[in-house]
Amino acid sequence: MNPLVVLACSGAAPEALLPPEVTLGPRVECADPVGGFGRFTEDAADRGAGVGHDVDEDWGACPYMRSGLVAQDMDSDGDVDVVLHETDGALTLYVNEGGQLTAETVTAPTPRDVYATSAVDLDGDGLPELAVVGQDLALVSWNLGERAFSDWEEVFRQDEYPRRCHVSMSWGDIDGDGDLDLALPGADEVTDADAVMPSGLDVWTATPDRLIRNDGDSWTLLGDYGAEPDAISLVHAFTDRDKDGDLDWFAGTDRKMSEDAYGTTAFHRNDGVEGGVPVLVEDAADIGMDTWAAAMGMVVADVDRDGLMDYCVSDFADQLRCFINEGVAGYVDAGQALGLAVDLGAYSYTPDEWPPGWGTVSWVSWALVYEDLDNDGYDDMAAVASTVPDRGNALYGQVSAFQPNVLWAGVYDGFDEVSEESGFGAASSAYDASMVSADLDGDGFRELIVGSHTEPLRIFDNPCGEGSWLEVEVVGADRNAQGYGTRVEVTAGGETQMREVHNLFLVSQNPAPLHFGLGDVDLVDRLRVIFQDGEVVEAEHFAGCRTVRVEHP
Repeated sequence: MNPLVVLACSGAAPEALLPPEVTLGPRVECADPVGGFGRFTEDAADRGAGVGHDVDEDWGACPYMRSGLVAQDMDSDGDVDVVLHETDGALTLYVNEGGQLTAETVTAPTPRDVYATSAVDLDGDGLPELAVVGQDLALVSWNLGERAFSDWEEVFRQDEYPRRCHVSMSWGDIDGDGDLDLALPGADEVTDADAVMPSGLDVWTATPDRLIRNDGDSWTLLGDYGAEPDAISLVHAFTDRDKDGDLDWFAGTDRKMSEDAYGTTAFHRNDGVEGGVPVLVEDAADIGMDTWAAAMGMVVADVDRDGLMDYCVSDFADQLRCFINEGVAGYVDAGQALGLAVDLGAYSYTPDEWPPGWGTVSWVSWALVYEDLDNDGYDDMAAVASTVPDRGNALYGQVSAFQPNVLWAGVYDGFDEVSEESGFGAASSAYDASMVSADLDGDGFRELIVGSHTEPLRIFDNPCGEGSWLEVEVVGADRNAQGYGTRVEVTAGGETQMREVHNLFLVSQNPAPLHFGLGDVDLVDRLRVIFQDGEVVEAEHFAGCRTVRVEHP
């Protein structure tokens, strides 16, 4: 055995001198490793989070996903907390202390219903603010410390009709000035106070996306953006697809019902800033990304480990769409080839009469998690699924109610489905639309947390195992303290993994620190952190099984 490669998380490995920007956390060893992929048990009630909620049966004016989830350290104590969102604006903060969760209500009235929540540090003090969006509405509540929050501050608000349904948001420094700007996906149009989402596809109205610049002490609406024609959009991401230091803007489409009625995915290339405004060129058609995938969940990562960022999205289909970056050749959809597909008739819990004699038989995926859940060195993919809501109401879904959640284990050439074996993909009648991964108990293995429109929060415990791992906490400059848009590369055992720091995807937000599974390699050859402004911090030859904190120089 190579003397620099030891059994994961056991014994010691050589340490090198590190730059002052890098701080190594303590080593975490697993006392009772669990092998294989039969890993998960549901234990939300044991952790103090198995509380249900009332189901809203009213028709809605906008599509909305109740029980959005944010996993973030809200009080800067080192434990990942969980924020649970409800449509009426009520936010429940589950305070994490060593894996046990205690519910606290964040009470602040909002002027109208809100559809998504995120948590990002906007003032650089290390404490994430709360942000919500709704009908032509975006609000921020400032984190005052000790889990106290200010009244809501208006980032954007329009009172007159028609209004746009903003059901998600994305934060990123798209103008490169050191603070976080805001993208508001444009979904359906609300014509008046009594409007409900129409049931006929031909009368839905797509609306443009909005971009709001953060000027430090004020907010400026930069205008409308989107593909032509306007697409109904739910999930966005600021991402540096071409590695030039400028954040580009991915805007997924929804409802690929008619090429004539709705636009495609938009991808805005960022060509720099003129007069304080980013120069954005929508070039999705030129790079093979002008797709009609119904994007409701998203993954941004180097899936094929070639040093280029890839983009996977959920869809109204029996597979995920995974757009692999082929460089100058653009992007190729390789979801099916990678094995990211489902066979609804193959499960032990498939209904006896399958397919049913009514409705549309299709698997509809929502939130995605791309993480090395067993730390074997290969990233896994989890997806929650549920019926398509009718006029915004999950109780009147338009497709088959059999919508199993699915887990694929990463292997050397793609993915193998392990839904039943893992304990994650059991049959469920819940309307699941949100999911995050978070290491709630600090053992280096991330739990899966699932939010449902109709059922209590579910937490799938992920016991520690034999694999080595690394958590990378990025501390950015100025008012982007969580380093959104930063690219992180980890090389171990001859393999290089690359990720970016992101926030909310539709109604699911994973912790800002990035997780890397290392398999049986316990020595990190190189950690390379590339901040958005071009500053680079590197560290070499240190042991894994720990959190590493990397600060902007």
